[in-house]
Amino acid sequence: MAKTQTKNYEDLSNETGFQFAFKCDLCDYTYTTKFRRTSKSAAERGSKLLRTSANLVTTIFGSKSAKVTGVMNNGASMWTENTDNANYKTEKADALKDAIEDAAERIRKCPECGKSACPNCWDDDEEMCGPCAEKVKARREEEEAEEEKKAEAEKKSEKKKETEAKKAEKKEAAAASGEGVCPECGEKNPASMKFCGFCGAKMLSKKICPKCKTENPLNMKFCGECGTKLD
Repeated sequence: MAKTQTKNYEDLSNETGFQFAFKCDLCDYTYTTKFRRTSKSAAERGSKLLRTSANLVTTIFGSKSAKVTGVMNNGASMWTENTDNANYKTEKADALKDAIEDAAERIRKCPECGKSACPNCWDDDEEMCGPCAEKVKARREEEEAEEEKKAEAEKKSEKKKETEAKKAEKKEAAAASGEGVCPECGEKNPASMKFCGFCGAKMLSKKICPKCKTENPLNMKFCGECGTKLD
């Protein structure tokens, strides 16, 4: 993945060259680019030629040429200044572009918070600054824990349904055979048993209608008095 470039920098450039310092927002780390000198060769050669010519005129014609040499020297200064200004702006823009690309290897911008981070404050796995990475990991752990909790709850619910289904099957089988079914464990017991021989729970000899309280045989599914469904 391409590194996110940071533009958090301090301009250390001067008239002789360009240099920039990129700072980490999370610690005291600063990366300073190499000093890149300006290329004044063209302006300097032109200026030198004019000044040399002015000196030559003075040597040949003496004081009578003062006005001419003055104009030539002023022209040399103006040419140098104008050429330098144009070149300086162009070179500085190029130098800054290169500096930002260079600094991207050491100072990167966090996609979460937008802060600049050095290698010590950067999480390569999460591709963001350390503090943001910790928050993201914490959220992920919470989400994973929640998913595990839901999965465990679903597993318990399915197990409970299976257990209830098995108990219902045992009750139906016991009712069909005339045997009693333990209300706790669902195991079959002889109809004469008052307590379950498997878990010790009290046995029911009749089904009591929850609505009219009428006693019904164990193999009945609906109350013979009012028609209410029996558990």
